[in-house]
Amino acid sequence: MHSRLELPQYIGLTGSMLSFSCNIFLMYIIGKFSRHEYGSYRILMEVMAGLYVVYSSIDILVLPSYFVFGYNYFLFTTHLVQYQELSQILIVTFCSVFGCIQVVLSVQFIYRYLSVASFNYLREKYFKGRRHIVWVSATTLFFLNWFLVAILVFANHGDHPKELEEAVMDRFGRNVTDMAFTLVTYAQLDTNGKVQINYKDIVMILYLIFCASIPMTISMICGIKTWLKIQSTISLAQKSRQLQRQELFDAIATTIIIKDYYRGVLKLFGLSQYAQSSSIFSTGGHVPPNTINANVSSEKSVGSIPLVRMDSQM
Repeated sequence: MHSRLELPQYIGLTGSMLSFSCNIFLMYIIGKFSRHEYGSYRILMEVMAGLYVVYSSIDILVLPSYFVFGYNYFLFTTHLVQYQELSQILIVTFCSVFGCIQVVLSVQFIYRYLSVASFNYLREKYFKGRRHIVWVSATTLFFLNWFLVAILVFANHGDHPKELEEAVMDRFGRNVTDMAFTLVTYAQLDTNGKVQINYKDIVMILYLIFCASIPMTISMICGIKTWLKIQSTISLAQKSRQLQRQELFDAIATTIIIKDYYRGVLKLFGLSQYAQSSSIFSTGGHVPPNTINANVSSEKSVGSIPLVRMDSQM
């Protein structure tokens, strides 16, 4: 059942079993204890956990391993090797689920950003009821895209390089023709020993990289925007608290400094005598006249001086 397993493969098997168990438990926790307020995000978390369960399950079933030789990247199964067709489907699905995980992860980041930025209209538009079909369709299309490219271009079609077949036989004691795998061959040797570039595999692997970069870029942008929005909210809350403290201090300072205000406060508390004594203390025992009224009176006096005609003096 198992081809010769090495220590890294046993470590990978242990990790996959832990991942499978933890995500099964997580799905139970999400379904059992999620509050109604979680809304569509609960569905996204369950789908993500479910994809990790599928990914880990395939990893446990076929125990994929890789072998790099020359210009070849060779991903093959080391378990269920006697069921080549089933193993081939599983190893291709293994690659396709990876693409789905990236899409759902990007959708989670989009949902988080819409929630933090209070874009409730967009969140309700694309993440409620039947409108889940938008991101579900995108995830399905990515899965089909990866699956078709992997099985039509990189699966076992008997056109592998001869030198790779010999290397696999020497290294693993297995016949490549009877194995389930995905193979990316960037170049190979012709009959004269010259290197021939395999443009088809190069173009298709660049295409898959481009496809994977789309959800990854979305996740990165939305993640940064979410972090900046949270930091802005925290900063605004801190400034609000500072403003509240400043308003308190300004009110106290205004009440203490302005004479009419602190006198009024003393009178409110029945301390009118202290208000009067503070007035006498501040003016040396005499209440100063109203300067504004004095100036107005002076202006009136000046204005009342009779005018003398200059021609009478002449």
